[in-house]
Amino acid sequence: MKTKSILLLIISAILLSMSSCNEEEFNPHADWKDITIVYGFVNLSESTHYIRVFKAFSGPGNAYDIAQEPDSVYYQEGALSVTVKHYSALNGSLKNLFELERVVLDDREPGIFTTKNIAYKFDHTFNVDNDKNDSLVLEIEVIGTGKKMRSKTDFVSFAISSRADKINIKLDSNPSSITINAVKGVKMLEMYMIYYYDEAPAGTMDDALFERKSVVWKMAEKKLDNSGNSFNINYAPNQFFSVLEEALEYDPGVVRKDGGTGQLIVWAGSEDLYYYNNINKPSGIVTDRPEYTNITSNTGEDDVFGIFTTRYDIKVDPITISISIADLRTIDRQFVPR
Repeated sequence: MKTKSILLLIISAILLSMSSCNEEEFNPHADWKDITIVYGFVNLSESTHYIRVFKAFSGPGNAYDIAQEPDSVYYQEGALSVTVKHYSALNGSLKNLFELERVVLDDREPGIFTTKNIAYKFDHTFNVDNDKNDSLVLEIEVIGTGKKMRSKTDFVSFAISSRADKINIKLDSNPSSITINAVKGVKMLEMYMIYYYDEAPAGTMDDALFERKSVVWKMAEKKLDNSGNSFNINYAPNQFFSVLEEALEYDPGVVRKDGGTGQLIVWAGSEDLYYYNNINKPSGIVTDRPEYTNITSNTGEDDVFGIFTTRYDIKVDPITISISIADLRTIDRQFVPR
């Protein structure tokens, strides 16, 4: 690696970033300016919310060495003011103002980036049924510089109306579906099943030696062209056997039993989230600017990038999962009768 370079560093492993169609050539010798990276999902089904705010860095030397320095990645304590405002759809009035607290979370696992893990936090339980047409505004100010950033996002919400608490898994089954209704602001939807099974050393007859384990199956994903009132998420139950075969190793040293239960998780995201996921590609250290961002700066320059949006989850827990031992034995993964 050359000893002199200017790189944009995106810290979060799940922060989706950044390929560019910007025709403006990126000049690595241009004067330094403060570039802010924001990663903010407000999950309306949770009560604790985090906004991640990073900064780009420049400097001589190896970029991987710089990436290990927290001051190259995070704004110093007291350097930012981060607020989230909750506005009513009824009359545009301000319902709540949250001043986010800078918090140090559990360290990341060692890797390319610093293990220090800093975010901005607020606690609030949203009433999605009452507030589903409302909006949130994120405001960030770099103290003492005059730089202010802003983003607005609307609430997303939905309901599960039928066939959600029992999943029948058969090799010869036809496609099935789960009905979604009361959809508001949703562009993308994904559905997952967590399947529980029990595992113990081969030859054991003692139920106390069985350990509860799980496998996650992504059942379906759906893009919505418009919200609508109701639609079905279709899935193919027989695909689960391929998922189970891939997730579990062949191991004659164990026996496994069908747990008969699990969870169903459906999550929805906004149009901003959909486009961000599909336009910006995962990367580590990059030199290009992101192609899609919904955050603006009062400077009039391209000096803030990222995403601020809402999402919403519904968990059905527990669900009954019906699978015959005969079908389970079609994959050689040591399943025995319960």
